[in-house]
Amino acid sequence: MQRAQIKADQKNFYKGYTLVEMAIVLVIVAILIGGIFKGKDFIENAKLKTVVNDFEHITQAYYSYIQRTSHAPGLERGTDGHIISNAIISTDFFQDLVAEGFMLSKQGTAVVTNAYGGVWSVNSSTARGLELCSGNFPAFIVRGIDAKLDDGEANTGRVVTRDSTNTTLIGDYAIAMASDAVFTVCQQLSSS
Repeated sequence: MQRAQIKADQKNFYKGYTLVEMAIVLVIVAILIGGIFKGKDFIENAKLKTVVNDFEHITQAYYSYIQRTSHAPGLERGTDGHIISNAIISTDFFQDLVAEGFMLSKQGTAVVTNAYGGVWSVNSSTARGLELCSGNFPAFIVRGIDAKLDDGEANTGRVVTRDSTNTTLIGDYAIAMASDAVFTVCQQLSSS
C-alpha cells in the first residue's frame, strides 16, 4: 500500500513540462518560422529570375525574328496580311513571335503575362524608340530587374522604371521601396 502511495505522489509531481522540454519546443517553432520566411525569399528570387529570363528571351526572340524576316514583329497589316505601316501593334508583336516559333503560347490566350500577373507589351515613343514593358512588380523586384539587366538606376540606361500606368519615370528606388505601389519596367529594344 505504501508503494502505491509513492507512485501516486510521483504522478502528481510530474504533471506539466520541464524547462528543457519547453526550450526544445520553442527552438523547433523558431526553426519552422525561419524556414517559412526563408522559403518566401526563395520564391521571390525565383520569380525575379523568371522575369529577368523573360526579358532576355523576348528580346532575343525580337532580334531573331528581325534576322529571319527582315522586319520587326507586330507591324500593322492590312486585311490581306501585307504590312501597311511601321506602327507596331503590341498584341500582334507577340503573335508574330509565336507564329515564327520564337515563343510558346498558351492556347486561347492573346495576352502574355509575367510571374507577378502583369501583362507584357511593347511601346514605341519618340524619346526611347521601341520598348518591351511589363508591370505589376513590387519595388524590390523592379530594382532587382534593373540591377541584373542594366545599371541599377531607376530612370537611366536601357531599363527604366515607371509608375503602374507606365507614364511617369521613377526617380529613385529608395523612394519606391517606401511605398506599397506596383511598378512597370521597360527595356529599350531599339532607339528612335
